[in-house]
Amino acid sequence: MATSYAIRHPEKVIALVLEDTGPAGGIKFGSVTTNFLLLLEIKNRRMLQLWLRRAGIPQTGSLARSLVDDALSASRGLYYQFARAAAAWKAGDRVRHITAPTLLLWGSDDRVMPNHNAQAYLKQISGSRLVLIEDAGHSLHLEQPTRFVEEHYAFLDPLIYRGIRARVLDCAEQEWESEAVA
Repeated sequence: MATSYAIRHPEKVIALVLEDTGPAGGIKFGSVTTNFLLLLEIKNRRMLQLWLRRAGIPQTGSLARSLVDDALSASRGLYYQFARAAAAWKAGDRVRHITAPTLLLWGSDDRVMPNHNAQAYLKQISGSRLVLIEDAGHSLHLEQPTRFVEEHYAFLDPLIYRGIRARVLDCAEQEWESEAVA
């Protein structure tokens, strides 16, 4: 969604952070994500755990348990709606129209959306920056939350400061102009 919005409304986006974003060409049938949807049909805990292992997602702890529990309890229809939307979304070369400073955050061990997707975005979005977070797969925000937040702050803080400063100066300039007219 963020990518689509940045393409459609570049003038409204000050900065963009993309985390393990799907391929710009859309998700193809047979991908690891589609295989996950097929496993939901079976509703088998052991097979979902095996899929998580193959996808490089940790097998122990609360993250692994919650992913499997959520998948088993969720409405299959919601996953299919997501899959259809993901498969239909194809940004293609329109990604190059993103003008905002862009941070690409990827787990170094992501097998759901492998790093070659990050490289494709890096080539297409002028001035983008890629950070691979070590020891993280597709759920890097859950697997390495501290590093995830640190990277956000390091990227966004200067941009937000610059944006706020520009707005303050614009407001001050407008105020000075209105006083000069009066």
